[in-house]
Amino acid sequence: LTAILQRKSFQAGIWMAGPICMKVFPAFLLLYPLWRRDARCAAGCALGLFLGLIALPGAVFGPERTVSYYEEFADLIILPGIGQGKNQERAETLHAITKTDTQSFMAMMHNAIYRDINARPANPTSTVRAIHWGIGLVLTGVLCWAVGWRDQERPLGNMMFLGLLSMLMMFLSPVCHLHYYGWLLPVIMGALMLQWENRRTIAVGIGWMALIALNITVHILAHLTENPEIRFFRELGFTTYVGLLIGAVGVVHLYRLMRKQESAPAEIRLPMAA
Repeated sequence: LTAILQRKSFQAGIWMAGPICMKVFPAFLLLYPLWRRDARCAAGCALGLFLGLIALPGAVFGPERTVSYYEEFADLIILPGIGQGKNQERAETLHAITKTDTQSFMAMMHNAIYRDINARPANPTSTVRAIHWGIGLVLTGVLCWAVGWRDQERPLGNMMFLGLLSMLMMFLSPVCHLHYYGWLLPVIMGALMLQWENRRTIAVGIGWMALIALNITVHILAHLTENPEIRFFRELGFTTYVGLLIGAVGVVHLYRLMRKQESAPAEIRLPMAA
């Protein structure tokens, strides 16, 4: 995000490759260089992925063991995570919905259908999974529409686009932990930066204060999972609903920014951004 604000696309791509190598699901962020047609960012990410996924493990383990480890990883983590694999060795600690604090769309629907936690299946149905990915497809389309297809050199808009992609990425991940919601920060700060530039004041409006207070409140309640009377805050994904509300505000700000008709790109006040 910092590299994008500083117009260092190649460096941004290299940074983007790191999370993809370690967590896989950030590969969703590759939509950024593809949609923005940022060849330098894509090249940097390709270089980072080559170093992290091929060159480094190949040098340490050798080609055969590297391939073997990837096959094992896919069998244990990737395929069961998307509901395709039969290996359930990591179910108790990772991808079983009843064993994690996941806040994904999939988990929200599954928990709403099976309200009795003692009778709740460990994995969602294929219909729930299909709806989960369908919601993701629609929201991704809305976000891409908001940022627009026309290439515009607006660093703040590009930063907010990547921040909103990160937010959507965590909701689409089959396992979305509560601590992932730190990814809402770029969306909140991007929207606030726009307000500061337009109003020439650093005051935070009542609406934003109420929204941030609501976000903090639902997260506190979601962490109190030992209390059965308020455990539904986590199980039904109240944190995700508030996160989507924050994302909707961010999308509106992004749409307005990218549709401005000024001939010159929007300037970024870096001291204020810092």
